[in-house]
Amino acid sequence: MSVRKNKIDRSVSSPLLIKIMKKLGFNGTAKTKIIPPFIYDLPLEFQSAFLRGFIIGDGHVEKNGPVDISSVNELLIDGLQDLLLNFGIVAYKRKQSFKKTNFIN
Repeated sequence: MSVRKNKIDRSVSSPLLIKIMKKLGFNGTAKTKIIPPFIYDLPLEFQSAFLRGFIIGDGHVEKNGPVDISSVNELLIDGLQDLLLNFGIVAYKRKQSFKKTNFIN
């Protein structure tokens, strides 16, 4: 495992882990990845763990407020909405445009 220059992101270099993740259905790009179908059949405890991991990776939780998740992939967002419904959470999506910026400093 290594820590990226931003001191936040971590990476794991493991060909075996990559093979396992792909076999489980975790593949694709930002625009094509989906939640693997087996996730919806897991007990709620494991679905919750999946959601926590997803939010840590691609979102954030406002203090006393909403959970924000950003993605260019509408199918992925739809899948997250379906998963959240298992917990009685109705999630809304909105389109938002961002300008590309330089995140240095």
